[in-house]
Amino acid sequence: MRDADVFHPEQDPELLLRALYPATPTELALDLSRVTSLFYALLLQLAGEQLGVHAVDGMSRAMFYRLGRLKAQATRDRHAQQLPFHGDARDLVAVLISAIYNASPEYVFHVERYDSAACSVTLSGVDRYYRAAAQLGLVQQLRWPTLHAFFEGIRDELGIACEVESQLVAVSTDARLITRYLFRESEGAR
Repeated sequence: MRDADVFHPEQDPELLLRALYPATPTELALDLSRVTSLFYALLLQLAGEQLGVHAVDGMSRAMFYRLGRLKAQATRDRHAQQLPFHGDARDLVAVLISAIYNASPEYVFHVERYDSAACSVTLSGVDRYYRAAAQLGLVQQLRWPTLHAFFEGIRDELGIACEVESQLVAVSTDARLITRYLFRESEGAR
């Protein structure tokens, strides 16, 4: 993957690669995840400094909402031929799994209910956004779980008539969270 890099003759490429290059694909994915979440938290920190702390949660929610819309669109565009889209709450679960597989390696999901009327999912593991927010002192300025708006974005992009409910079940050391989400068919959707 790094074949095109050119080191200076005074540098020791072997030493630099051993010391700095991620040893495994998992390590690379986790490093990228940490960087992604720090971008999020740093921008929120700057927003708080420049616009006031009242702006932080609104910006976070707007960012996650737009991210949910983009992720839904990308998942549908890329996988519609391979993956059935049902036009109901099950599609939110499919987009969530897609997001975890390609960008959120720390989450573990447990799909507890999966039918056209309702789906429920529990996420556990390190929440990279909580970790970054804690590192920069932003946890109290945000509503948790932050992914609530992500699911609203998915729902709206896919035009699914469902309610999104979210619950922060537990927070433990090292930003390990347990969150539960319920996607329930809206009243009158039938």
